[in-house]
Amino acid sequence: RCEFKGHEKDCTEKCDKCAFHIKGTADVAMSQKKLDEAIALYKKAIFIESHYADAWVCIGKSYMQKGDYNKSLDAFNRALGIDAIYGEALFNKAVVLQKIGHISSFVSTSYNTYIP
Repeated sequence: RCEFKGHEKDCTEKCDKCAFHIKGTADVAMSQKKLDEAIALYKKAIFIESHYADAWVCIGKSYMQKGDYNKSLDAFNRALGIDAIYGEALFNKAVVLQKIGHISSFVSTSYNTYIP
């Protein structure tokens, strides 16, 4: 495991054992529209750090850009399994559900779950 866990921005090493660094490399690939490469790198980061909700969101966004809404939805659900109130995951899940025509069930479920 990384000795900089919890304060990754202080790490000066760029190693392939660091989920934070791997995700950064994946972010660059995603920004260059190299979506398959980005997805593979995000998955590598998750293999190293299994509770990396942000990497799951990025996988979901990559699949959404590819038009693969089922895999995108699965990734957002995995992020929400780690952090049930992760705003970016909730927002992007809603976007996907709107694209596939299932937004109304999500809104009513989310309202009952997150609004006391």
